[in-house]
This record gives sequence, structure tokens and C-alpha cells, in this order.
Amino acid sequence: MLDTVLSALRGGDYAAAETAARAWLADRPDEPQAEHLLGVSLQARGQLDAADAAFGRALALAPERAETHIARALLAAHRRDPAAARAALDRAVAQDPNQLIAYLSLAQLALARGDLPEAERQLRVAERINAEHPHLLALHGQLLLARGQGEAALSVLTQAAQLAPDDSLVQGVLGMTLLALGRHAFAEQALRNALALQPDATALRHALLRALLAQNRHDEADVELGVLLNETPDDAAALALQGQLARTRGDLLQARERFERSLQARPHPGVLRALQGVLQELGAPHDLAAVLEQVLARHPAFDPAWVALLELARGDGAWSATIADRWYTASPTPAATELLAQVCEARGDHGRAAELAQSAVARDPARVASHIVLARAALRTGDAAGAVTRLQAIVAHVRDPQHRRALLGWLGHALDRSGDHAGAAAAWREAQRLTPSPVALPAHAARPALVEAALARADGLAPAATPAPILLWAPPGSSPELAAALLRGADTLQLVADRFSATPRRDGFTLPDGIDLYPATLEGAADEFVTAWRAGLTALGHAPETSVDWLPHLDARVLPMLRAAASGTRIVAILRDPRDLLLNWLAFGSPQRYDCGDLVAAARWLAGALDALVTLRERALLPLLELGHGVAEGDLATTADTLADFLALPAAPHVAAAQRLRDGPLALPTAFADGHWRHYAAALADAFAPLGAVAQRLGYPAA
Repeated sequence: MLDTVLSALRGGDYAAAETAARAWLADRPDEPQAEHLLGVSLQARGQLDAADAAFGRALALAPERAETHIARALLAAHRRDPAAARAALDRAVAQDPNQLIAYLSLAQLALARGDLPEAERQLRVAERINAEHPHLLALHGQLLLARGQGEAALSVLTQAAQLAPDDSLVQGVLGMTLLALGRHAFAEQALRNALALQPDATALRHALLRALLAQNRHDEADVELGVLLNETPDDAAALALQGQLARTRGDLLQARERFERSLQARPHPGVLRALQGVLQELGAPHDLAAVLEQVLARHPAFDPAWVALLELARGDGAWSATIADRWYTASPTPAATELLAQVCEARGDHGRAAELAQSAVARDPARVASHIVLARAALRTGDAAGAVTRLQAIVAHVRDPQHRRALLGWLGHALDRSGDHAGAAAAWREAQRLTPSPVALPAHAARPALVEAALARADGLAPAATPAPILLWAPPGSSPELAAALLRGADTLQLVADRFSATPRRDGFTLPDGIDLYPATLEGAADEFVTAWRAGLTALGHAPETSVDWLPHLDARVLPMLRAAASGTRIVAILRDPRDLLLNWLAFGSPQRYDCGDLVAAARWLAGALDALVTLRERALLPLLELGHGVAEGDLATTADTLADFLALPAAPHVAAAQRLRDGPLALPTAFADGHWRHYAAALADAFAPLGAVAQRLGYPAA
């Protein structure tokens, strides 16, 4: 029976080998060698679980059989279980210290995990058994290559190939080494030699593909891919490579199909990015959601798919929250736990948020967003010192600019609560310098005398009866969100905020350099300005007469235009002490995303921007309503009544949305109280200096 099984195995007839082994066991059920050979036959047929069970039965009958321990180790290595493989090999050498293959396999496992000293130790033991064995030389070459000694590795491997020219392992390692050294043509030949000896070695065929692609031989690579996928149709790497080749030759539909199949087989972030690119090129980016759902149905622990799904849900809070819940349920990794912590905090469930954030950092101490959630929890309970300690500890080790920016922002608030205003100012200044792609500060009028002359001319004109839109202007640091929410609550008005988008309207408000301010042509220029303004609103589907146009910046050059051709324009301005504006801009940012990395330059710009408001107020050019910080701290109904009176609304705006915004899910301030700037009089003295004069002109105290 033994000869029958061995003959079938040598001939590659694994089904016959299995049949013979089972017949042997039927006759001799306690024969360990029969169980061992049954395991070998089953493994060759791809029945890995059954093979492992057969090896287990063989060892139960004869635990001293080192060769069965080795067979089980090789099976574990094939199944990507290095811990089980090492354990089985250790048992093999314990039974037979002269098992060369066991030491070589242990060295191979050590190389795979990057433990070069352990690999060398195992090879030294193997040398005592057979120092000239080709497999030992091959592994020695791999060790030399891992240490950066490429030429020495090649010399040893050439010696091994001379000793065993028909050994697939030696030829394969030689090919891999030549490939790593960039000798692609020689690598190709060695790899083809190895594949001729072992055609089903997928790792070698993948290496051959790399060698061919490095030589730009795409057609031959396609042929090899066909062979590989014929043997293993779900080879994710091969499918991805086939997709790349299809994309290179412009066959986007095939590229898409291959990338999708690759993701279904074994998802990889690079393949997902490639698929996203192909879908963009095909004009089908919206198909991504369905693909992601299919991938997640099979691979719920593939975090990049959840992240990509969240990107699709950006701006849709309800959808994002649903995804966060699903991700955590399917795969509660630290990333998923952190996201759900943020969602719970945004929902106002602060206790659950803190629990989840603590769980995330316990498993992954580098989770920045989780530390921020915990720091905010400390601030809510009045433990500013605890928040400072946590944030300082993590920010010291974080190098990613955007993570540092977020941490420094909240560290500034914790230091502010602790009374360390100099430290808070320093943290915020560094955070602002890390702002990604801030919007440049708009330039002020280069010729103020021409603006003054245009205003004088406009003052002398009869008021224009043209119905005009309403303007909302809030300089950086004024926290205009509540006023905007109140205006959105007016039944007869439409708040238009497209100027804060990536594609703002292009008119005189956006491009004031194109305004013709010469007094002689002022009337015609003003008419053109207002006509273009109204046309822009109409093109967006808004009726100009009922629109509230939210301006990021009020340039002094538009004032003569409005006074001359739209003197009925009503302006709602959100105003605070300029030094409070600058402090809030620094600490909380602004909807405009204006650059304040250079805080002194930002202060000078802010002083110039407020000059336009001073001019508007002092000369009574247009109807003006100034709302101070009281809109954030006072009675919203009173502010709504004030807006209704000023804008002649039939009813006061609804306040519910503004109230929800003011309450906020974080339960933390979104602006400082009036006069808070005084705590920073010393720390920000250089930045406050340019604002003193305009503050007094606006009616605020000098100090």
C-alpha cells in the first residue's frame, strides 16, 4: 500500500494517492504513515482543513514523527499562520534535532518577519547538518540580500544554482534576488526556470510578471496573467494587475470589472483608489457606493471601504451617522470606535462618546480624534487641567500637520480655561500657521482718494428707487452663524451663501478691482454693477428682491456703486470690538477661512476692512443694522424682532434653528464673551496694536 500511495504522489495523481491512502487506513486504521500520506494527498488537492486533520490524527498515533510535524508546519505556513508553523517546527526539532528542513523553514519564517538575527541563528544550526545544501545556500543568499549585501547574495545563490540547477526553490530565490537588484532580464530567465519545474507556484509567477512589466513587455505580462488567473481565478493581485494593464491601454470598462473582482476577492486600499479613478474617468463616480456596499458585505473589516463610504456621505449628517453605526457593528476597530465616538458627541450623547473614545485610545493610543473627544469631555466637566495634560502629552508626539492643528486648537481652549493666556495664544498661532490652503486676505482699494471722490459723487445723486437685495456682512471673528440661522428662519427671505463655496459668483463684490470708480462715469458703472449683481442671483434661481446675499468681505469700492444705483440696499452687519474679532478669528476660525497665520498682518487687514463699516456708518450711505455679540448671548426672539423691523418683514423669523445652533451638541462655547480680549492684552499686544484706532472710531474703549 505504501508503494501505491508514493507512486501516485510522484506521478501527480493526487486523487489516486488519496484513494490508496484511505484504502490503507481501512485495512490499518492505526497506521500513522497512512494518515500522514493522506494529509499530503489532501493538501495537494487543496483540501487544507482535511489535510490538517489527517496530520493531527497521524501525530496522535505517533507524536514522535518529526516529518509529520514538519508537514503540518508547511501547511500552516501555506495558510499564512506563521505562529502555528513555528510551533510545529519547534516540535519537529525537539523530536529529531537533525531535521535540516525544520531549521531551514524556521530561518525562512524569521526572514519573513524581518528577524534577521534569528534567521542567521537557525542557518548556523542547519550548517552543522549540511553546510553545502543548496536550500541552505539559497536562504543564506536571502539573508545577505535582506542585509543590503546584494552582490554577496548573488554570489552565494549562483553557487546554489550550480549545485542544484533543477531545483525550483533555488531558481526561484535566484530570480527574486535578481529582480530585487534590478536585473530584470536575468530575473525573468531564472523565474521561468523555476516555473518550468513548479508551474503552480503563484508567487513565482507574480515575480515573473514584475520582471516583464519592468521591461515594459505588457503583452507577455498579459499572457502570464491569463495563465495565473486560469489556475487561480480569484487571485486578487493578478486581477488588480490586469485592471492596471487594461487602464493603461484605455480599456476602462475591463479595468473597472477587474478592479471590482479584485476587491471582492481580497480588498486592498490601492485597488480601491484605482477603481475610484476609473469610475471618475468613466463619468460614473456615483456607482462607487454600490460597489463599496458589495465589498463590505463580504469584507466588513475592510476599513478603507467604510472611509470611502463616509467620503460619499460628506455633508449628509444622517447618512454619515448611519455609516458610523454600521461600521462599528460590523468591525469595531479603533478607527470605527473613534468615528462612532465623534458621532455620539455630535448627537449630544457625551457619556457614550467618552466611553467609546476611551476604548479607542486604550487599543490605539495614537487616535488623535479620540483624545480630542476626551479633552472636550474634560472641559465640559470643568477639568481644564486634565484636558491640558492629555492634549500636551499627545501633541508632543504628533507630526501630521492637520492632526497637530486640531490638537493645538483645543489645547489653546484648555489653556484659556486654565488661565494660561500666553500659552493659549501660542498654541492658536501655531495652529493657524498649519491651516491647509487658507484663503488669501482680499486686497483693499489701492487708491482710497478715488473711492472718496466716487462716494462724493454718489452722495450728490438722487436716491435710486431700484429694489435691491439685502446684504449680510460679518467680518472674521464675529460668529455670524446665529444671525444667518435667524435670516434663514424668515419665511419671505432666501439666504444666499454661495460666495463661501469653492465656486463663488464672479461679480463686483468678488472682483472689486474691476469696478470703475471715476466720478464722470460713475452712474453707468453703478448701473452695470447692480445689474450684474441681480443677474447673478437670478441665475442661481433666487429672486433678488427677497435675497439676503451673505458677503465674505465688504470692500469699500462697492459702497459708491450701491449708493448710486441701489440706495435701498439694506446691510445687516455683525460687529464686535475689533480686538475680540481678532481673538475669536484666531481661536475659532472663520467661515471665510481667511489666512491669519501672520496675525499682525491679519490685524492690519481687519482694521482696513472695518474702515468700510466706519465709512458706511458715519456717512449714513445705506440703511445699516449692526448686531453685536448679543445675538449669541441675548434673547433670540428680540433679535428676530429687530431683524423683522429693519427688513420690514411681515413676521419675525423663526428662532428654532438658531436656538439649536446656539445650544450646540458639543455644549462648549463657539465664541468668547465680549471683552475677553483683555486677557490677551499682553500676549497679543503686537496684533492688537493696529486695531486700537478703529476700535475707538467704532465706539469701543481704548483698553
